[in-house]
Amino acid sequence: ASISAHPRLDPKRVQRIYKKLGISSVQELREKLESGEIEKVFGLRMAQHVRQGLTETHAMLLYRADDLRVAVEEFLLGPCRVRRAEVAGEVRRRAEVIAELAFVIDTHDFPALVARLQRYGGRTPLISSGKDNAVFALSSGVLLRIQLAGTKDWGLRMVACTGSKAHLKKLTAVTGSLRRRDVSFPSEQSFYRKFGLQYIEPELREGYDEVE
Repeated sequence: ASISAHPRLDPKRVQRIYKKLGISSVQELREKLESGEIEKVFGLRMAQHVRQGLTETHAMLLYRADDLRVAVEEFLLGPCRVRRAEVAGEVRRRAEVIAELAFVIDTHDFPALVARLQRYGGRTPLISSGKDNAVFALSSGVLLRIQLAGTKDWGLRMVACTGSKAHLKKLTAVTGSLRRRDVSFPSEQSFYRKFGLQYIEPELREGYDEVE
């Protein structure tokens, strides 16, 4: 299998790894990832990029994703004891085909939640994680993305995690960066109001002309 079989891998980055480590196949790339050599030589972010790119994913139809969403939500609110969990991303936009299940959650112990999710359904591999977000590979073939939020930035996180890439690009042209820490946006309504926009229904946040 060549790099082109893994469209989420950035060919430029992979070529750098191939060159530096003297390898020439995806199989060797996988071995270097598992042995920890990629992380040692190129750092954690590169290792996470490669892991995400090599993870086989299979999109699923919305109605199947809805069943999965209910199961994951019950796990988050039950055994994981998160204070709040709301679905975002493609499922919230009601996209026909889902490659990733995204949740915005509130918890007092994010590292403990990440550890617990890795044991979901037996074993759910962690693909990447930061101090307030994590991506897992669910056995059904879709990715699970978790984004931490608190009361103050709940609305902001829901906006950032719901819109498609194209939508967020057009939105941030009006609002500026969604990484803001200086303003409190407890609800999505408060976010849109602040920038003089009408509330945009999640189903419309695809990046056509809804922002205009």
